Amino acid sequence: MKTVIVASLVALMSSSVAFAEGRGRGWDADLSQVSIGVQDALNKITDASKALDVSQTAVNAANLINLPSDDINSIEQKSIGSQLSSNFIEFSKSFDANAAVDGVLVPSTQSATNVANSVSVEEINDTLKQYSDTAQVAKNIADSTRFSTNVWDLKQTSVNAANLVTVAELDTRIEVSQLSLTDQFAMNKLDVNGAVTNVVQSATNVANSIGVATGQ
Repeated sequence: MKTVIVASLVALMSSSVAFAEGRGRGWDADLSQVSIGVQDALNKITDASKALDVSQTAVNAANLINLPSDDINSIEQKSIGSQLSSNFIEFSKSFDANAAVDGVLVPSTQSATNVANSVSVEEINDTLKQYSDTAQVAKNIADSTRFSTNVWDLKQTSVNAANLVTVAELDTRIEVSQLSLTDQFAMNKLDVNGAVTNVVQSATNVANSIGVATGQ
């Protein structure tokens, strides 16, 4: 089997701010992030006869904020460019999984994810602005090269997300602006010339989302 794996996450977190501890600290901050560029995350396996227990994960992320602070004045994020996350596998006989954890079968997986502009904070006092003009392509392809090929226990997941906000409390008096000019393409493809058993495909595109976290 000839294997080519290219994990080219060009600036995985182009501009990121994250704190794992210290909830409740006051930063009295104005945060600004700008990402301009191209991100490619690519995984490729070719000329496989039997593919068994395969896991391919491709992730691109630009402008991420995850802060415990409840005293952030303003946040502004701008993302311009493109993101491509791609997983590809080529096989001639079968694609299967037989690994198990606590007696539960673990399927083979292909997961492609792109994120541009994500904010997770307790509270924002003044303004929140997000702008995305980032073309996002997330794709998973499993391709058989011969007749009488079979696939069992495979999960393909492709996700594109632009301008995401999660807050513990949302003050209706703050100014919120989200603008997405993003083209999003999420694809899962399985090309097989035989049996297909226990296969799950999920493709999701999200642009401009605001949510209030629960259970805090």
